[in-house]
Amino acid sequence: LGSMSYGVGDAHIFETDTCISIVQDNLFYGNDSFPLVLSTIELGQCKGNQFIDNGTEGILVRGGGDIRSSFRLENQGVPYVIDCYLVLNGWADALARLDIESGNVLAFRDEQFLIKGYGLLRAKGVTFTGHDSVWWGMKFEDSKADTSCLDSCIIEKARVYGGNWPKGAVDINNSWVWIKNSSIITNETGVYVSYHGKLELTNSLISQNRYGIYTGPYFDPESLYIKYNEIFGNKGAFIIPAYTYPYVITDSNWWGDETGPWDPSDGLPDYNPGGRGDSIGDYVEYRPWLTEPVHPSVVKLVWPNGGDTLYSGLTYKITWQRSVEPLRQELSWTPDFPEGGRQEPLWSLIDTVPVVDTSYLWTVPNIPSNRCRIAIKIYYGSEKLRIKETDRGTVVSGIERSPETDLIGFDISDQNFTIPITSDFARATAYNNGQKIIYDSYQNRLHFIFANEGWLVPAGIYYCSSRDQ
Repeated sequence: LGSMSYGVGDAHIFETDTCISIVQDNLFYGNDSFPLVLSTIELGQCKGNQFIDNGTEGILVRGGGDIRSSFRLENQGVPYVIDCYLVLNGWADALARLDIESGNVLAFRDEQFLIKGYGLLRAKGVTFTGHDSVWWGMKFEDSKADTSCLDSCIIEKARVYGGNWPKGAVDINNSWVWIKNSSIITNETGVYVSYHGKLELTNSLISQNRYGIYTGPYFDPESLYIKYNEIFGNKGAFIIPAYTYPYVITDSNWWGDETGPWDPSDGLPDYNPGGRGDSIGDYVEYRPWLTEPVHPSVVKLVWPNGGDTLYSGLTYKITWQRSVEPLRQELSWTPDFPEGGRQEPLWSLIDTVPVVDTSYLWTVPNIPSNRCRIAIKIYYGSEKLRIKETDRGTVVSGIERSPETDLIGFDISDQNFTIPITSDFARATAYNNGQKIIYDSYQNRLHFIFANEGWLVPAGIYYCSSRDQ
């Protein structure tokens, strides 16, 4: 299907069927929802299409089924929203190789991506993320006919469901995968390796995950090559839950501080209780570590940078500096910066900040802690519109990005700051702001004051009051 225009309104949403194999050089404009839906068993190829002023700018993929043949997923300037169980798996005599062009965004709607025995994935400059909800990551399962590669990619916001679903944003099960120049961030588990999976992880950022790298049953320590990465801001940087020998070699990585990773355990093979970097488990040989980040810093958090006291309910200006122009920038914070092996949730998003700003006015929440930190994260790169001459005149057919597109700059407070328990009664009570309502046996509504719930407060006299009966 080519050289057509589709709009305006839901009546003009175009949906492929098994008779359509290519959608090329079309204009989709003014539709109320997704203007293009791919519902074939095999993904239809999209080339040179333009999307303008649609209610949801994206290409919806649904229908499921295995992708059995090789093809290239081109960048159309809008995300592919995956609303099905996506499986890449060819044949013994013909691998299904999926090449994803730089600049593409694959946003999964509560779904997963499975690369099986005869599937091969090659992605460069691609973002894998969730759409309107979490997603469940990608799993390479018995995929070792050739090595799949994730180069300059962002893999983010994946959660762990369990069972046969992926156990990490990237789950490598008896497969061969090379990850380089990539960012694996804000996931439950960043990379999970099991059953003789082979992983080469280089020049990448592993940050803001609960676990950075986690190993499962029958993983092979000698099949892991992990060097020249920045691994910090995770609850646990590298976790090996059971005795392992030979030990895993992870030297020449940056763990977030020049003193190296925090290793308070006297288990084998090392011990580094004075390390101020990410926590790390036993059976990992991490010496010598890098004493400065792999990449030059492009963003620096200026304030709050540690040692300060911020009071709940008051507004403060968070400031940062940067040396690049961002495509997007996000602020996060944590009241529970890792120490002592605690495993509570880590980072919470404060806000997405306009790209022209280098400051943000933050009203401090009523969550007392002496282990608070702020994080600034910027996405940057270069991009230009792909211009094309057609019989309709000059149109924009997509976004063309450099190989460096969607790099991430990241910085956190150097030390903890404190939010004390407030002494102002008006700020110490929540009344019914949190909508925490229960009913007694007579069906009377009971409202609770709970702003400091779960925290130990100083000894003293406290008053409870109700505005109902």
